[in-house]
Amino acid sequence: MQHRRDEVVEGELFDPEDVPLGEIVEVARRLDLAFDGRLSSEQAVPLATGVDSSDWVSSILVVVIHAFNTWATSDTTLRIEAQAVALAPDEPEVVFEGAVLGSVNIPGDQRGPAVFCAPLALAPARVRVVARWIQAGTEATGAQHAAISVKLVGRRHVAPTYRLLSEG
Repeated sequence: MQHRRDEVVEGELFDPEDVPLGEIVEVARRLDLAFDGRLSSEQAVPLATGVDSSDWVSSILVVVIHAFNTWATSDTTLRIEAQAVALAPDEPEVVFEGAVLGSVNIPGDQRGPAVFCAPLALAPARVRVVARWIQAGTEATGAQHAAISVKLVGRRHVAPTYRLLSEG
């Protein structure tokens, strides 16, 4: 389309409805986790590594507890955390861990089902999600179970609007 030299053209270079601003990453859907509950122990289970967050300007971590057995004590914690990571193509087996961007702590005396949300600090480009079982001063008598769902919800920047003025 050609415009006259004295014509003012207003509009967007692309339709913002063609660019969704929200992104939901399903990290885990009703995942059954089991931990042994040893005295003064911490166990970690990676749920996702390398989630691309480079276009996000804000994000939250959403954790749903569907069911769990009676956890040993109130000093037991299930922590779901999002962490900044770097991945190097020449070392694919290595995950370079960065800062924790945000986390959800679910205490042992929590009643369920329940949903938890936590805002995340902006990540450089990649995110790793980890479930950590933290057993404090009381040892569990049996396996500790939880059924969880985890999502990362990211929001991209708003598509810019341009006003083009033709030269006169």
